[in-house]
Amino acid sequence: MTRASIFLVALLVLLGSCSDKKADEAGAGANSPSVTLSAVRQAEQEQLAAMSARNVDEAISRYAPDATLVVPGSDPLVGLDAIGKAFKIMLNDSAFAYDMTSSQAWISESGDLAVTTGDFANTYTQANGQPATIVGKNQTVWQKIGTADWKIVSDFNIRATGPDSP
Repeated sequence: MTRASIFLVALLVLLGSCSDKKADEAGAGANSPSVTLSAVRQAEQEQLAAMSARNVDEAISRYAPDATLVVPGSDPLVGLDAIGKAFKIMLNDSAFAYDMTSSQAWISESGDLAVTTGDFANTYTQANGQPATIVGKNQTVWQKIGTADWKIVSDFNIRATGPDSP
């Protein structure tokens, strides 16, 4: 092999490794924890916007078919039918208001599960016709379904304790 041939092979190997590195970096960027959590937070904000718009179908579209929703004062709701019925009642309540402040979030090493947490205030109409607000904590487990769709598999809400709790 001539010096020119060796130089050409070495140059091609070097260029090939550079393009592999760029491809690896591009792939890692798309799957990085911060990019993944950003996608989950986007899905969370879309659901909150649907709730504010009182759009039941859009609000529950973020739940997996076998998801579990736990809310204060109720048995766990499992599946889209049960969750949809609860959302229909909640979003059709004239006093309904929901405010969520996002807190910590984590992503699994595999990149297909995420957990988000936050504080919420949910205003609703009591049986006596008067509005009341529940203040609480939320922890939501999200699962990546398919190639890009994040769905809620567990949505756990508890009433906060303290002097401001109803």
